Amino acid sequence: MTAEQSPPEAPGTSFRAWIASTGALLRDIQEISSSPVTRSWPIYVRTGTTGADSILRWYAPDVNALVMQLDTSTGVPHSATIADLATGETWELTGDVWGEIYLADNRSYNFDVVLTPSAGETFVDGNLIAGWNLVSVPGIGDLSNLDAMSNSAFVWNGQYQGVGFLTQAEVPAVTAGVFINSNGGAYGLNVDVDSSSIRDVTAYLNAGWNLIGAPSNVDSGSGLPVSNVTSQFNNQAAVFAYDPSSRSYTLANELVAGNGYWVYNDTGTQVDVQLTQPRHLGPDGSSLFHPAQMAAAPALSSLDWSLPVTLAAEDGSLRTVQLGLSSDASVGYDRLDVPMPPPPPVRAYSQLYVAVDDAVGRLTRSVQAMERSGTEWVMNARIDGSSGVIEWQRPSVPEHWRLTMQAGGRRVDMAERQSLALTGGTHDLRVTLTWIAPTATRLMPNYPNPFNPETWIPFELTQAADVTVRVYGQDGAVVRTLELGYRAEGYYTGIGDAAYWDGRNESGEQVASGVYLYELQAGEYRAIRRMVILK
Repeated sequence: MTAEQSPPEAPGTSFRAWIASTGALLRDIQEISSSPVTRSWPIYVRTGTTGADSILRWYAPDVNALVMQLDTSTGVPHSATIADLATGETWELTGDVWGEIYLADNRSYNFDVVLTPSAGETFVDGNLIAGWNLVSVPGIGDLSNLDAMSNSAFVWNGQYQGVGFLTQAEVPAVTAGVFINSNGGAYGLNVDVDSSSIRDVTAYLNAGWNLIGAPSNVDSGSGLPVSNVTSQFNNQAAVFAYDPSSRSYTLANELVAGNGYWVYNDTGTQVDVQLTQPRHLGPDGSSLFHPAQMAAAPALSSLDWSLPVTLAAEDGSLRTVQLGLSSDASVGYDRLDVPMPPPPPVRAYSQLYVAVDDAVGRLTRSVQAMERSGTEWVMNARIDGSSGVIEWQRPSVPEHWRLTMQAGGRRVDMAERQSLALTGGTHDLRVTLTWIAPTATRLMPNYPNPFNPETWIPFELTQAADVTVRVYGQDGAVVRTLELGYRAEGYYTGIGDAAYWDGRNESGEQVASGVYLYELQAGEYRAIRRMVILK
């Protein structure tokens, strides 16, 4: 018997599951032949009211055995999946334990169980430039053609490790990136990108830096959104692409098949991410195999102030870091900063980075809080060649602040100069943002003047003091006393921090037009100026 009809429902039955074929079936057995064809079974489920979720279950080792039979009979690898036709959510049927799908009460579900033969090997190609390339392999196959173009190769395991021969034991499909030094040229590989084991792969990211690859874009044409990785540890600036032409790194937006990528895991513990082929992504970019892991679009936080600083080397290469200020920044590395990946495994390499006393060590963007005690960025410049130039645009430095760069015994005001020449070798650079204190305590002209009905009274303090402003009439009597309290040294000249008078006396009444005097008392300092109310 290859098909068994489902019996009629018992009266009052609310839960039911059946296979839809020529009728409602409990069992539907299809012949195993030597032909690699797609086999599918539509399954319908209706749940009742149980007070708890119902569960659709299967024993994955039995599915493994069935898939192995099909593989042996047809000579073609197969994948086995079950998909919710309403949502597109997909589950692998193979595995080591029971598989489960939780079902809500009082719902109808349409599932499709599919055994799909692999299309066999798919041809993938790529191009290597003369020099260092960061590549990956999107499928399972022989890497001899790629190995033949490699002069030397390095993988990453907490540090660079040399690879004698490029094989999948050294460079696992999808999950690994490898630096290859080549004379350049095109290469082609025949790899399996259809087996279930390669459509959705788990990458285990250790704490710190990791090199990963990218899944195949077969039947899609697009890459895997990088948010599928960054959302797993909530770091929007964690995945970096390598540009072999400039030998520099940029933040990646997607993982493109054939390329390798640096990933920085700053959680301090292993994080598992799913590298799913784009043909198995939902409309929001999340994996249909793991819909709970929603893809959040990465976005860098905006800054209060920033300044790009660039090292221009003799060979034309540019290395840029970004210095930034934010009131949300903390000491050391935080999520406002952008880490810098390790340099390629090459001796001759110019680099510029901000050094930080943290596990990450090197930053391509360093954001700090603006402190009156001084804010400092320590940069390291390594110049491969006889000379190089540090360049920047004229900075928009906040008023009463000064930005300087120190290199050796030289210190330059970065608002007055926009470059600094350096010799070859390694240099420690210090960029310092310094607050310039007032040179004298003084009372300044109010604004506007004449005014009606309100005005602001600015002042500057060379040292902290209790501050009081008094307004006098023409007869010398006190019209209004403004107790400003304790103020630190600084500039109190803007609308937000200058003394404010609304033109009213102590009783809250508007005063008449005329000439008034105002006095500033700050510690031992006293000064008087004149103002006019004109109605």
